[in-house]
Amino acid sequence: MSNAISSFGTLLKVGDGAGTEVFTTIAEVMDIDGP
Repeated sequence: MSNAISSFGTLLKVGDGAGTEVFTTIAEVMDIDGP
């Protein structure tokens, strides 16, 4: 059983790792699977 909390209106963003990091929002995430 997961301890995750379902949420709406949350934005998933990924950064480019540069010194002045820029984040891009990932659109319409429906599911996230782990390794």
